[in-house]
Amino acid sequence: MLEEHPLYKKLTGDLILFPQGKQALTYNYNNWQFKIVSHRKKHWAYVEVLACNPKLATEFEDYSVKRAKVLSFTSRERNFKSVGKSSNYSEILLSSQFSHNLLNAKYPEIGIKNKCIWYNGNIKRKNDTQILKIIILLEKLTEQFDKVAQKTLHNNA
Repeated sequence: MLEEHPLYKKLTGDLILFPQGKQALTYNYNNWQFKIVSHRKKHWAYVEVLACNPKLATEFEDYSVKRAKVLSFTSRERNFKSVGKSSNYSEILLSSQFSHNLLNAKYPEIGIKNKCIWYNGNIKRKNDTQILKIIILLEKLTEQFDKVAQKTLHNNA
């Protein structure tokens, strides 16, 4: 499945050719435009992904979810901290299995703002397909956002 993705050769090839440094690329999926930036170090890569849909009828309320570091350390369980105003879209971030999988990275943070979904997190460099898995999860998350947007559009009409 990963080999069939249009970004597979680009991401895995660039990780081999340019093992360290900053790399940015854009990618379109349905009506969403993805901007992917990775800052690669020797053992870790910091990944920033911004997915925007300018054709979306409504704007998102500012909302973010990240791992609660101190609480997770003391309780030895995964705990998350959410900041912002609750909405139908923020409920997707809290309840979706895709967003839960995205929050498995080191120091992860996912959020919505204006007409964009953003994600930040650290991943290990050894697994060169991890960035692609993050993009696929965000693609699935954007599909859920599109379904909610269509429902709200039909309810308002």
